[in-house]
Amino acid sequence: MVGSLIGLKDVRATLAMMRPPDGHGGIELDKFHTPNAIRFGPVDAPVNALGLRRVMFAVDDIDDVVARMRARGAELIGEMQYEDTYRLAYIRGPEGIIVGLAEEIRKASKRTGKGSGRSKPFSRAKPAGAPIRP
Repeated sequence: MVGSLIGLKDVRATLAMMRPPDGHGGIELDKFHTPNAIRFGPVDAPVNALGLRRVMFAVDDIDDVVARMRARGAELIGEMQYEDTYRLAYIRGPEGIIVGLAEEIRKASKRTGKGSGRSKPFSRAKPAGAPIRP
């Protein structure tokens, strides 16, 4: 049945649905076992390449998530702190998809005391398109 839905024959796949805590929306992750995957375009395409190249997640502990992803082969592209509100990191996974991570600083500080005494290796650069405040 899945094959007729997506236009492929002899589909065998593993699917996982990720839902946010509020239950609205979600992301479906698919791993196709058959038919064989076809690579189209470069694995390390830049984030502004056409197509779905990036997905971003809010995380509670960015250091932990980055460490776990790097241990599984992900490449850290860049990291920064945006003002006093977010720590951000971009990681490229094994299939070339860029995974953005965002940890809200104030939320983490209130919840665990985290962030108050932490050294911050992130730059204070503003992300592209960020508003410039006088």
